[in-house]
Amino acid sequence: MLGDGTAVDAVTTPLRVPLTDVRDFSLSQDHTCAVRANGELHCFGFDVDGALGSSTGTSLSPQRVEGMDDIRRVVVAHASTCVLRATNEIACFGRVDGGGATHLSPDVVTGLPDERILDLSHSSGTAAKCAVIASGRMYCWGSANSFGDLGVGTQAPVSGPTQVLTYDDFTRVSNRDNLGCGIRDRHRAIACWGRARRVGDGTEELRSSPVDVVDFP
Repeated sequence: MLGDGTAVDAVTTPLRVPLTDVRDFSLSQDHTCAVRANGELHCFGFDVDGALGSSTGTSLSPQRVEGMDDIRRVVVAHASTCVLRATNEIACFGRVDGGGATHLSPDVVTGLPDERILDLSHSSGTAAKCAVIASGRMYCWGSANSFGDLGVGTQAPVSGPTQVLTYDDFTRVSNRDNLGCGIRDRHRAIACWGRARRVGDGTEELRSSPVDVVDFP
């Protein structure tokens, strides 16, 4: 859905979404959410398992999510939405653990160190979630970890935030489809982990903890 209030499946030129003062946004195959300058969260699209954070169901245009008015960042995935609040708290709603229970009200993430959160990521293909904190450490969690998606040294599900191994100087993180990557502060290098043949280290090995991406040509 395009968020313009219509049910048109596809267009060949951009359409304006009726939102202004947008400072962050994220989209999945089902829905889109945006954060306005005043901290309000607005979402539209298919309300799969409560991912829009409201009881209004599928929405053709942006709808304000009640109680979400102090948001710094939003990341969405299939049937799930996570936000970083001004209080430094991460909250998620929808199908927050992949194939498990649906949370129609925000589920607060616990277990992170008491440091400012710099970045947040939510895989659009799996339930992997990761956060980078001010010290440069990264923490990941989720029910999908068969290919080392979480970078914590195992291939077992992780129910709560667990520190990613190898490095402690991350500044950014991104996850998608059994792969995670982060930017490191030292030399602005990229390190990745996850499914074999995807991590960019010049091998065909699965990596359950971060490895440096080989030099770009």
